[in-house]
Formats: sequence, structure tokens, C-alpha cells
Amino acid sequence: MKALVLGSGGREHAILSKLQNELGQNNTFIMPGNGGTKPFSINGDLKNFEHIKKIVLDNKINLVICGPEQPLADGIADFFDSDIQLNKIFFVGPIQRAARLESCKSFAKQFMQKYHIPTANFASFNYNQYEDAIDFLSTISSPFVIKASGLAAGKGVIIENNINDAKQTIEKLFFKNYLGEAGKEIVIEEFINGIEMSVFIVTDGDNYILLPEAKDYKKIGEGDTGANTGGMGAASPTGFFNGNLKNKIINNIIEPTLIGLKDSNIDYKGFLFFGLMINADDPYLLEYNVRLGDPETQVVMPKIKSSFSDLCISINEKKLNNYKILTDDLHYCCITLAAKGYPFDYEKNKLIFLDKENINSIIFHGGTKINEQGQLVTSGGRVLYVVGYGDTIDSARDMAYKDIERIDFDGIYYRRDIGIDLLK
Repeated sequence: MKALVLGSGGREHAILSKLQNELGQNNTFIMPGNGGTKPFSINGDLKNFEHIKKIVLDNKINLVICGPEQPLADGIADFFDSDIQLNKIFFVGPIQRAARLESCKSFAKQFMQKYHIPTANFASFNYNQYEDAIDFLSTISSPFVIKASGLAAGKGVIIENNINDAKQTIEKLFFKNYLGEAGKEIVIEEFINGIEMSVFIVTDGDNYILLPEAKDYKKIGEGDTGANTGGMGAASPTGFFNGNLKNKIINNIIEPTLIGLKDSNIDYKGFLFFGLMINADDPYLLEYNVRLGDPETQVVMPKIKSSFSDLCISINEKKLNNYKILTDDLHYCCITLAAKGYPFDYEKNKLIFLDKENINSIIFHGGTKINEQGQLVTSGGRVLYVVGYGDTIDSARDMAYKDIERIDFDGIYYRRDIGIDLLK
């Protein structure tokens, strides 16, 4: 079997590594990839579906896994399904109608409301409804959560503590093109305090399997302060996804979602991410993602010990009920190494020093590339992911942070408190 991973981040590198362990390096490819996946990378534009088709056919690919959300929102799964040369390929990712759960936050919130899935009180507005949006702010208490309805690369959630700042944020989204078309429609919702958690399932449309859960750290600053990012780290397991809470998540969120998809005549096949807030042992759904998370995948993939390629095939053959997922008992802690200035304007093309021989952690690349001189340099905001592991979260953290001392680039930034809350 030959597999192709679509994407260029740390999530895709983690998926590629898992597949390489099962299928061999000669049978695995990534498009477009990054500096760490260069030997297996194929140049290409993920918006050009015809080019992807050519790559798949030329390389006799059997399995395609779509990592990022944008191609799914653009309908790549539908493209594969409708093409006579591609519809026998095992493609992992939901169709465009299903991808609206992530690509349109307004649709997702209305879906939650319709199927009685616990979530924050909310209202949706477009740029022609500015006054209505401002009026709604006065009906809820601060802090105010303002979300771009469209895809915004993990930066579409803005939390403001006072109403004047909230008004300015809405003005920037509606009238100053702050997040482009993604911000021309917004969701305003009440803030729910608590502990964030990421729960993942894989479904074939009829059956589903729970994957290892994770905790993501979205804020740029230590102590969960500052601007939202694509994710500054992750840890798995969380230590609290069990018992009564687990049952509530399954019974009140996961299964009603799957019932709702069936009721909406959406044949959902692929991964589904539930972004949760746990408040006083009650789970609330913040958002759906229609793919695996980043950087959560970097700690979830290493925990899975059963065949990931078999899992992907079971999705397409609607045989998940016959698949047995196996996981290990280790703890994993991922630290994101970011570029100076991220998540805003950040520096690029900084030489990366990586002492591979003396690093025990797993290293996944994100914003890296090989320059014309053959050197590894920075090319994105989230540059590298250092994943430590051990029998406890403490030992996993210790490995990761010790190994970060063997990595350097100009302007390197990382949080020093990832996973520390799980020690309690």
C-alpha cells in the first residue's frame, strides 16, 4: 500500500511518521510537506485538485489522508468521490457539507442548538448587522467571546474583557478586513470558564471509535495569557477523561452529534474533533473541527499502537466495528517552538540548530524548509514540536524541556508551563 498525506504542518508530519512505521518510507509521501519531511515531499498546491489527482495516479497511491481543514471545506472529498479514477482510493476526510461544521461557525452553533448539544449562549451576525451585534453585547456579561464564522487558521477566536474592546473587535472584523472574508460573519457567545479539552473520534458514518484525548494550550503566554494561537503545546492523556465526565461527553455531545449528522443526511466519514470546556464536571462544546488537531495529533499519534493505516481503511469500508484500537500507557507532552512575533508578524529564514544525536524526544516539523544552501531554516510561525514521553506527565515534560536546550534558532519562543496543570 502507498499513502499520501496532504498538508505541511506538525500534524501532517506526525501522521506521516506513523504511516512510515507501518508502510515503510518508500511507500509514503506528503504534499507539500516541510523541511523535516523533505525526502518524502511532493511539491504542489492543495487548492489544485487536478494536480493532486495526477500525483495520486502517477504514484499509484492507495490511501490519501487530508490533514488541514481548508481542502475539506473546498470539497476535496467530493472531488475524489465523483471522479471515476479516484473513487476507489481510500480518502480520509469528510465531504464539503460535513466540513461546514468547521468552516461555518454559525452553522455549527445552530446545529448544536438544534440537537440539544450543550454549548454557550450565542448569536450570529453578518457585516450588515453591526448594530444588532453591538446590542447583543449588552445582553450578556463579560468577557465576550467573538468568533469569525469562517476559517481563520486557528486565530478566529477573540476574547475581550470589556464592551468597548469588543465593539472595536467587531468593527475590525466587519469593516477593516481583519480576518478577510472569514470575519464578515461572526458568532458572539458567552464565556464559559473551566478546563479545555480536545476529544477525537473517527467515524465511518455508522460506527465510531474514541481516540486518545488531549489538552491543548492555545494562548501565547504562560498561565494562558495573551493572544490565541494555533496551539503552543499539548499533552495526552489528560487524567480526567473518565467516569462520569466521559459518559456525559459521550451521551450529551458525541452521540447527539452523530445522530444529528444522520438526521441531516450527512454521511460523515473521517475524524471529528470536539473542542470542549469542562465547567464543574459538566462538558460544553466550544467548536467542531473536521480533522485531527494540531498540536494534539503530535501527542495522540504516538499513543496509538494499533495500525493507523488499517484504521483509515476501516473508515472507507464502513468496518470500524471490527477495528480494535490499541494505545500505550505512556504520557506525552508536546512543546511548540515558535518564531519571534508569532501569532502576529513573525520572522522567517532563521537558521535552525538541531542536535539530533542527543535528543530523546520525538521531533515534528511545522514551519520549516530547506533553503537553497541545503540548510534547515524557519518558514512559519510554529516552527518545531518537541514531544517528550514517559511514565508520568512530569517525566514527559522533563524530557521535552531538557531536549529544547539542544535546539536553537534566532528568536525562539516557547511556553514553559505546558502540562504543568496536569501535575495537580
